[in-house]
Amino acid sequence: VLGESPDGESVEICDVAEEDALSITNSLATSAPWGVVELSFHASPSCTDTPLRWAEIDATSNSAMAQLAADGDEFSAWSSSCSSCGAGSEKLQVVGVCRPDDVRCVKVFQCKGDATFG
Repeated sequence: VLGESPDGESVEICDVAEEDALSITNSLATSAPWGVVELSFHASPSCTDTPLRWAEIDATSNSAMAQLAADGDEFSAWSSSCSSCGAGSEKLQVVGVCRPDDVRCVKVFQCKGDATFG
């Protein structure tokens, strides 16, 4: 189903549930907080398409700042609240994805535009 957004662009309208979520975790232990500058999920294997839309973004810790990982700003970032994070202890998750099974590419940036880390 397609609808029209306020800016005149056609966007997909779909029913989503909390189960329609995608997430990433820190697979290795860290010696500092784990950070993500930008996160996006794509249906194209080359990530050259428009990122998939979602309803909200959440995190295991510091969830109030999770939206910074998807704000399109390379100078902002979400970072976990742990000072050293155990492997798999942190998760960044987008909820309300129309077709999570369509994801073929994930973009994760962990360095800010000024070369500091998220």
